[in-house]
Amino acid sequence: MSGEIASAYVSLYTKMPGLKSDVGKQLSGVMPAEGQRSGSLFASGMKLALGGAAMMGAINVAKKGLKSIYDVTIGGGIARAMAIDEAQAKLTGLGHTSSDTSSIMNSAIEAVTGTSYALGDAASTAAALSASGVKSGGQMTDVLKTVADVSYISGKSFQDTGAIFTSVMARGKLQGDDMLQLTMAGVPVLSLLARQTGKTSAEVSQMVSKGQIDFATFAAAMKLGMGGAAQASGKTFEGAMKNVKGALGYLGATAMAPFLNGLRQIFVALNPVIKSITDSVKPMFAAVDAGIQRMMPSILAWINRMPGMITRMNAQMRAKVEQLKGIFARMHLPVPKVNLGAMFAGGTAVFGIVAAGVGKLVAGFAPLAVSLKNLLPSFGALKGAAGGLGGVFRALGGPVGIVIGLFAAMFATNAQFRAR
Repeated sequence: MSGEIASAYVSLYTKMPGLKSDVGKQLSGVMPAEGQRSGSLFASGMKLALGGAAMMGAINVAKKGLKSIYDVTIGGGIARAMAIDEAQAKLTGLGHTSSDTSSIMNSAIEAVTGTSYALGDAASTAAALSASGVKSGGQMTDVLKTVADVSYISGKSFQDTGAIFTSVMARGKLQGDDMLQLTMAGVPVLSLLARQTGKTSAEVSQMVSKGQIDFATFAAAMKLGMGGAAQASGKTFEGAMKNVKGALGYLGATAMAPFLNGLRQIFVALNPVIKSITDSVKPMFAAVDAGIQRMMPSILAWINRMPGMITRMNAQMRAKVEQLKGIFARMHLPVPKVNLGAMFAGGTAVFGIVAAGVGKLVAGFAPLAVSLKNLLPSFGALKGAAGGLGGVFRALGGPVGIVIGLFAAMFATNAQFRAR
């Protein structure tokens, strides 16, 4: 008897002297070169990708910048040109001569030059100040500059601040509501007036209550306390940026003014042309109106006849149905169930609805097909009744088809209506 006594393992080692050095020699000339080539290609690709992204980013920034410049120069220029034109028209309407208007516009230009405020706003404010009594020339220039200074300190728009100055000038005195608006905006009106008049704030408050602070005192106090603030704002980054924007807008206004002036003349010339066209078509539309009015009595009379027509057709349909019931009763046949409401439901699709109703009627007669040969003598009377009913159906093709559909819908949904 034999058996396995033990298992033995033998390790085999292959000795290959010089293999490591040979492999190293063979790869030493290949791997560095290929690695350098791959790295070079990767770096070049990254440079191209980053360069392309940077170029696209620069192009997008340039496009947005050009669009912004276009919007400010052309869009803003048109708005400014229109505001200036409107202000000049107001000045002319107030009775100013051409030279006065030119002087006031020069004051507006001087007031906003070097500030972030628009010439159009200054021109509109100048027109309002002129209407309230501010003289053109030096007084107008000083007041507009002061309005710009107070606007910068208070954070109000040029036109809002100008409205306060206009109110004080029109009233001839500073009142509490005007002072409150400036005080709430951070302008120390009482302190500035106290410095201007040499009185205390309490005394100045009493003077305001009594209406003793006139426009000249008010304007001088504002100029004393805030003179040059608007010009100083132009030296900040934000102010300088707004100045550039304003300068571009003024450039656009100068460039667009001739075109707008030409369009204005065209529009003025078109007004009488359009009025002439309107006058020429009036008789035509008057004739159309007269024709419609001639048709209205007939239309209204037909509408007024509709209730009676519906009642008569209802009676005719019921009579025909009862006649059919009598015929079937005499022949001892079951009466087909015809749902007239379902037949005519949906009043606008009259012919489609009638077809559906006829289909249901035919379906009701289907069980009788086997007895036709026994019913021939009686079909004469049935034919007469059906002919009458067909006349009713043909009426649906007339002008009252839609009304019939409406009536049928009422018949299908209103039990009281069916019981009548």
